[in-house]
Amino acid sequence: MTSQSGHEDSVLRVLKTHSAFELAERYLVDVESFCRILLEVLDLGTLAAKVFIVMYQHRSEWTTVELADMVRDHRSNVYVMLRLLEKKGFVQRVSRNKWRFSGIV
Repeated sequence: MTSQSGHEDSVLRVLKTHSAFELAERYLVDVESFCRILLEVLDLGTLAAKVFIVMYQHRSEWTTVELADMVRDHRSNVYVMLRLLEKKGFVQRVSRNKWRFSGIV
């Protein structure tokens, strides 16, 4: 079984075990939560929001340099935003050089 086929089986299992209403409700709750948190992040500025969105979408560990390349800003600016996001609980520092999304959404 390929990874793609395994993923498709998982999706089908979820679709078979939940009603369309349940799935829509879960989606809307997640969207509401994401939007609420994004508005809070936007109070930190556009760069913080860009960093947050990249980390939310990709859900992997990042170095400051990698994030700076993704959001097209200077590494030192991204580091400042990561520290602000960390104080708010949106990201976690996992090592000296790595950060990850905290999974609060």
